[in-house]
Amino acid sequence: MQALRFYFSLFIILLVFSAFPISAVSIFQVQPAVESSFRGDINEDGRLDIFDLLEMLKMLSSPEGQPERIRRIADMDESGSVDIFDLLGLLKVLSGSEEPGIIYWEPVIASLSQRLVDPGDTLTIYVESLDETITADSVKAYIDNREVNLLEFSLESIMIIIPEWFNSGKLELVVGTDTTNSIYIVKIAGIPGITMVSLPADSFRMGTIVLSDDDLADERPAHTVTLDAFQISATEITNAQYAAYLNQALAAGEITVTRDSVIGASGEYSGQTYLEFSKGFFDQQGRPIDTINRCYIKYDYSGFNVESDKENWPVVFVSWYGAYAFAKHYGISLPTEAEWEYAARGGQQFEYGTIDGTIDNTKANYNYNRHIGYPRNVGIYPENPFGLREMTGNVSEWCNDWYDKNYYSYSPRHNPPGPDYGKEHVTRGCGWNTCSESCRVTNRSPHEPSYRSSYIGFRVVRP
Repeated sequence: MQALRFYFSLFIILLVFSAFPISAVSIFQVQPAVESSFRGDINEDGRLDIFDLLEMLKMLSSPEGQPERIRRIADMDESGSVDIFDLLGLLKVLSGSEEPGIIYWEPVIASLSQRLVDPGDTLTIYVESLDETITADSVKAYIDNREVNLLEFSLESIMIIIPEWFNSGKLELVVGTDTTNSIYIVKIAGIPGITMVSLPADSFRMGTIVLSDDDLADERPAHTVTLDAFQISATEITNAQYAAYLNQALAAGEITVTRDSVIGASGEYSGQTYLEFSKGFFDQQGRPIDTINRCYIKYDYSGFNVESDKENWPVVFVSWYGAYAFAKHYGISLPTEAEWEYAARGGQQFEYGTIDGTIDNTKANYNYNRHIGYPRNVGIYPENPFGLREMTGNVSEWCNDWYDKNYYSYSPRHNPPGPDYGKEHVTRGCGWNTCSESCRVTNRSPHEPSYRSSYIGFRVVRP
């Protein structure tokens, strides 16, 4: 399809060439560049020439792969997308039949030095597309529409001090008459009820030492891994914590809501389902089979809320996208497989992530003779030696890593980040419905990132 689009564009160019009385040479004879950037200067080399036209053709053949900043430059007719009409407009500019017109790129907040801040902290805002004529006097910073004083200013970064009144909110810049995109920043104490436990830097044995079971091949070879110190949430993320995030994300324009689900509305996973409002399980005739294991987060006119008595159950029916978006919103992360296994072992090479490395129904919520059959409040089972709860049982937990069954054969030995790409992400631990064999801390389970179930949740980490 992309190739077809590309050749169609070439065909249009030939037609346009027949309509415009220009020669191949005249395409190169354009007006000299001025200090401000031209909208048609697609490759940003300061000139309008045939190479800009070639770049436009590439964009037409694969527009979804282009950076947002470049898309704005190439959007000649300002329709919001790069299309064949933009190519026609660029040809007019290149032929000299239309003035190129000077534009100023919309200023953009590219990134922040951190998103977790407290009053008094210094925050660096990294910006793009500030015209060189911009000065500090024409730039203002706002958090939730309240102005914040600038500490330092340059065309690449702006530094502010978080004010005493700060309590999480949207950060944005106003540059002259232009307003940037907004980024939600979070007061460290404002992450909803998450207790983080500090784990020391250390080395441990990752993977299984069992050599005779082919079913455990992806857990081999056992190997020594060294991790830097990090923090991990003491429990799995709860319904109440996830609902609080959803309300913030909705206000920030990061999500949309349908009758059946929560959908990403911005960022790299826009359009992906974050959370499914599952009502349970039913047979083919629509008769209920299991209405206990369902999503207890609801949405109505008042926002997102949780059904009574289920606030502290772990959130379920959340996809990897939804877990990742939660972590990113707060400037934290999902654990890597290595971080998760190190945390679960409790610093003692335990086989199970329990108080003593063994498993029974007093130490974990798993499928012990169908002991319970659904999740329970987080934090009710004894903690492991690191002070972490339910590292085994209750729900399985999304990790940041892509899944590769052979990853242990080539993974780095220091802070392994997981494979560079893949089709499935890893879950670790085990759920309320899992047998003891699959509850071992070395067990790895792959799932597509869109997968949602009644037995998968997540926890978070930060440096």
